[in-house]
Amino acid sequence: GDTGSDTNIERDLINSAVRITISDLDFRGNIRESVLTPNLMDNQWDYALPTDVKADNIIDFRPQNTDSRGEFETYDLVSPNEFDRRKRVEKGIYTILNDDLTRTLRVSADVEDNTVQVSTMEDTLWNTFDTDGVNDSDVKVDNDDYIEGAGSVRFQTDTTDTTDSAVGVQNTAISAFDISTFLARGSAFVDAKLTVADTGIHQISLRLGSDSGNYYQISDSNQNDCSAFVTGWNKIRWDFVNKTTVGTPGDTAIDYAAIFWSRDTTTTALLHLNDTDWGFDNLELKRGKYYLLSYYTRNAWQDTAFTL
Repeated sequence: GDTGSDTNIERDLINSAVRITISDLDFRGNIRESVLTPNLMDNQWDYALPTDVKADNIIDFRPQNTDSRGEFETYDLVSPNEFDRRKRVEKGIYTILNDDLTRTLRVSADVEDNTVQVSTMEDTLWNTFDTDGVNDSDVKVDNDDYIEGAGSVRFQTDTTDTTDSAVGVQNTAISAFDISTFLARGSAFVDAKLTVADTGIHQISLRLGSDSGNYYQISDSNQNDCSAFVTGWNKIRWDFVNKTTVGTPGDTAIDYAAIFWSRDTTTTALLHLNDTDWGFDNLELKRGKYYLLSYYTRNAWQDTAFTL
C-alpha cells in the first residue's frame, strides 16, 4: 500500500485524539510559565495574555521573589462585568476579556507599588505641541468623555498643518517631581484617544524633562497589553528602559511633559487633518513588581527543543 498516505492517516487520527483529550483534561506537561507584562501594579488592570492560554485556565500569579508573597495572596477568576464592578474595592481577582478576537488579561492586585501622578490632565495648562510652528487647535477640557477623574484634555488637528508628523499636547508647568526611581525599570501610562486608528498613525511618544531642550523620550507603537491601536481610547504604556535622552534633564525636578502621536505626512488620506477628537487623560508613573504567570497551554505538541 501507500506508506506515505497511511502515515498521514495515522497522524490525523493521533492529532484528532489529542485535540479531543486536551479539550477535556489539563495535563501537567501542558503547564507553561511566562513573565507577566507589564509588572504587576496597583490600579493598573490590563496585562498581555499569552496567545496559547487554554480558555481561562490560569493557574497562578507568582512573584518572582517568592519570599515577598503574602500569606493570603490568592487570585479568583470572575466574569469581565463582575471584574469592572469590583476592581476598585477588591484585590485578588482577575478575568479574561474577549474583545474583537483580542484577549486581554485583567487583574486587580494588592501590590507595594510606587506611583507618581504626573497629571490628571483635566486643565488647560496643556497646550498644543508642534515641531514646525503650526499648532494643533481648540485645546479644551472635556468633562463628558474621559477615563479617570472628572475630565480629559481634548483637541483637534489644525487643517493647514500638512508637514508636522507630531500631533499632541505639552505642559511646561506641571508640578515638579522626582523621576530618578523610575528610570531603570519604571513605566509611564496614559489614556490616549484616536478619532480614527489606521496605518497613518505610527506611534505615540512621551517626553518628560526640565524643559523642551532637556528631556527623556520614550515611544511605542502598541497599547499597554501589546495590542494594536484602536479608534477611541487606548491604554498606553512606555517603559523607561527604552528611553532616549536629550540634553541634561534634572531628574529630581521634572516639570515639563509632552505627549504626541506620530502620523504619516506623505499620503494626504492619512494626514488626519479633519480629526477633532484627539484626547489624553491621566498621566502617571509606576514601578510594580516582577511576577510570573502560570497557565495551561492549548498547544498539544512540542518539538525536540521543547518549543511549542
